[in-house]
Amino acid sequence: MSPSNPNFDKVKLAYRLGELARACSLSIDFVQAQIRTGKLPARKMGRMVIILADDAKDWLKNQPLISANPQAEA
Repeated sequence: MSPSNPNFDKVKLAYRLGELARACSLSIDFVQAQIRTGKLPARKMGRMVIILADDAKDWLKNQPLISANPQAEA
């Protein structure tokens, strides 16, 4: 039985801590802190911590936006 999406095997479903940190150009310590504070959902699979790709995307989308401040350039 083949998946309905022909690129299914190329779609990343979950990340390990280091993978997510590298993908986002963040430190592993920062990612772990976000998990500890409950801001980034994570799951345990045996001894491995994983973050679902959808959870990672939601977490990134919920980060504060930087607003333009015209007075900051002066």
